[in-house]
Amino acid sequence: MKAALISFVLLPLLLIALTTITGGFRTARTLAASIAGEVLGLFLYAAYKQVKVVSILSGKASGSIMYVGTAAPRNLVKGLLEFAAVGMLIGLVVLAGHRILNRVRSA
Repeated sequence: MKAALISFVLLPLLLIALTTITGGFRTARTLAASIAGEVLGLFLYAAYKQVKVVSILSGKASGSIMYVGTAAPRNLVKGLLEFAAVGMLIGLVVLAGHRILNRVRSA
């Protein structure tokens, strides 16, 4: 659970923070950083899970493994698009929060 939270929420926020430090809150750059962070988080989480599976199979860690099956390429593309949409949603929430904060400060 903690690895998923880091991969799917904190990594996009970290990339947004790094992007806004250098270029400010520009909409396109913020959304691109959020989407890139979400997709990168997906691959990092998959790599982490693969390492966990290998350690369980080799006997170095305890646990159980459930076989889910392989996904067709269409399902992989669909999954990437869904994660990109979640990344865009995170970026939009950050941009909305920034806009509200600016309006409160200027009032």
